[in-house]
Amino acid sequence: MNKSLLIVLLSFALVAVSFSQITWNRVYEFPEPSRANCVIQDSDGNYVVTGWIGDDEIDVLVMKVDEYGDTIWTRTYGGEEDDEGISIVESPDGGYVVAANTASFAFDWVDIWVLWLNEYGDTISSLIFGGINKDVAYKIINHSEGGYMISGIKDHCTYSVWILRLGEDCDTLWTCVYPEIGKEALIVENSDGTFFISISKSDPANLAVLKTSGIGESLWVRNYGSPYLDETETKSILSISFNGIVIAFNGATNWSPDPIESGGGLFEIDSEGEVIGWHYGEEFCGLKAATQTLDSGYMIARHGGTIRKYNTELAYEWSNSFGSSYLYTIEATNDGGFIIGGKWYNNLLLFKTDEWGHIDNIEEIIIKPKQIALSVSPNPFNSCCKIETPENTGIEIVDLDGRIVRVFDKTPIVWQPEQSVGSAIFLVRAFNEEISTEKKIIYIQ
Repeated sequence: MNKSLLIVLLSFALVAVSFSQITWNRVYEFPEPSRANCVIQDSDGNYVVTGWIGDDEIDVLVMKVDEYGDTIWTRTYGGEEDDEGISIVESPDGGYVVAANTASFAFDWVDIWVLWLNEYGDTISSLIFGGINKDVAYKIINHSEGGYMISGIKDHCTYSVWILRLGEDCDTLWTCVYPEIGKEALIVENSDGTFFISISKSDPANLAVLKTSGIGESLWVRNYGSPYLDETETKSILSISFNGIVIAFNGATNWSPDPIESGGGLFEIDSEGEVIGWHYGEEFCGLKAATQTLDSGYMIARHGGTIRKYNTELAYEWSNSFGSSYLYTIEATNDGGFIIGGKWYNNLLLFKTDEWGHIDNIEEIIIKPKQIALSVSPNPFNSCCKIETPENTGIEIVDLDGRIVRVFDKTPIVWQPEQSVGSAIFLVRAFNEEISTEKKIIYIQ
């Protein structure tokens, strides 16, 4: 064979290998129902998921898998009531910060629960934000100057938009409440340091966008849609290069020229809130998430297991379907593909596709992550409590600031707080080399 031809063929082979994309699908069967609400790819190329697990009461679930979908570790966090992981980001130290909603540790009904985890899922610290009634988080993002931003709703009786600015150690730098009636709020940072917050409004039922300065000052608010629309909700907010945004929404619209009673769409606004493009219709019905693609287009995920690709002009390009699954999150991956999460019946589901939304040899693969059985009784208690776990399991008693109070290396154990300890809430953490489980316990002196 001609030497130059051989070199060319080898070059093509190397290019083909370098651009190969790993694809897979996984259904993770836990002992209880589970769901992925948010999935990200971290700096090591692994995928980290947050969502919920449970039946009568649910707990925050965080799971880390490798580039092939194999479980690295699984953690649960929560108490005796409903706690749910909503959104997750990677922290600069290689750990993760979770924005969750908690009823177990709430001051009243439901509050925002921020969990700062190390790279193994162990709790470094946790914070509760809230007050009377129901306060909930919808999105956490990394701030360009370090730390984090969380968008949510403060007091579900008044439905005010709430923005929290946290430092790198999850300490509170500032918070702002905006008198915009809304039931969901999603935040994105612009390249100039300002922020857009998309708002699903309930009275009247339409969509709104709030723009703030870098320190939370309201710059303007724009409303989009019709005052008689019902159940119109923003599902994703995506920053674009010139400080505008694209919003993906699910619901009705009376926009000209073709009003729709159900469906949804994508619409693009500039830095001053002027609509400069849109694509909407019934094909968006069931839309739950969207992401920007590496070619500056957009991908949406919707119930029914369907993903749809739109180009930079918001024009439809292609779609793919994965059966009767419920999809809640989608993110572009470093190789140009996508990681998609949700549930298949009652089991957490993940897909890793190539850039065209394809999966090689798609199968229903069941992986069974282990769950540590943890029993605490009585709970609440006023003297001592009995803690039981399987053999070869460590036990830690942790306060709500993340400080370890006691450590045990055998089970069962009976724990009695010291006399100097007043009434308090603690976390009991059972752990082994792979996974851990947490439960809230209440000590009443």
